[in-house]
This record gives sequence, structure tokens and C-alpha cells, in this order.
Amino acid sequence: AMAYTRADGNFLNTLSNTCSPTVTRVSAFLFAFGMIGLGIPFCSIVLRYSLLVGRVCGPRMSNVWSIYAPWLVSWAFYEGGLFTELIAWGGDLAIGPINFVMPLLVTLTALGVTTFKDVFETRRGCLAVWRRSDSEDKVNEETVAEPLPHWLKPYYRPIATVCAVLLTIMILLSIMSHS
Repeated sequence: AMAYTRADGNFLNTLSNTCSPTVTRVSAFLFAFGMIGLGIPFCSIVLRYSLLVGRVCGPRMSNVWSIYAPWLVSWAFYEGGLFTELIAWGGDLAIGPINFVMPLLVTLTALGVTTFKDVFETRRGCLAVWRRSDSEDKVNEETVAEPLPHWLKPYYRPIATVCAVLLTIMILLSIMSHS
């Protein structure tokens, strides 16, 4: 998208423009047809089948929920910025924390930080730096996959903590920028 000086809101429109090379236009058409065009009927079929097999509703209502309802909802959001705003809020509230903050919180839990009190504890808290005398510190044992270079290993907890805090702040700033 950064290769184009004036990219449209729908980037496939920009790629399909006559100013784009032929291979780019053909690729945009194939992507739109193959991924988007064929994906909608596939999702409708899977949803209808799941509603019928799970006995959530009968054949008529499964058609309504799997075929007609998605088209009606998409038609309501088709023009205007409401859908774009909804997607932006959904990304900030769900995708950001799930993809960026939760893995760091799981890492901190694996590093022995289980309560807020552990954050400020000097011996085994998340800001504690490993020393050679910390023989009971299971975090610094050798493993098959090392997440940090050897010279950064003593600072594993502080790095994970700073990353979690910074990412949380960035997500909150992104949420505040929507208003």
C-alpha cells in the first residue's frame, strides 16, 4: 500500500486501476473472485450445515441466518464509515490485546509473576534481573528454543514487562484516538 501515493479505502480498487500493471490488475481480480467471491458462499454453506446439524434451528431459519441475515447486515454497512469504524474499534478492543498483550502476560506468568505484588518484588518479580547465584530460577535454564540472545537472558523478565506495558499503552492510545 505504501508503493501507491493515493491508495483508495478499498485497496483492491487501487490495484484494479488502469494505471496499475496488467499482472497487478489480474492478480487483484483473481484475489477478489477467489478469496472474497467464493468465500462468501462457502461460509454460508458451512454456517447453514452447522445450524442444522447442531439442531440450533430448522431448515428455514438456518437459511435465514446463514444466507439472508449476512447480506442484510452487510447491506446496512455497505456505504459510509460506520463499518470501517466498527472494524477499527473491533481491532483495537480485541485483536490488539489478544495478539500482543496476552502472549506477554502468559510469558510473565511463566516467568513466575502471578500477582501484582510480584511486579515490585525484587527477588523473583518481573523486574528482577537474574544473577548466577539464583540457582532456583527456572526461567534461565537452557531450552530448545531460546527467545532472547544469550547476552540478554538475564534481562528476560524486565524486557517482557516493559514490552507488555508499552504495548498496553499503545493500544490504549489507539483507542483514545478514535474519539
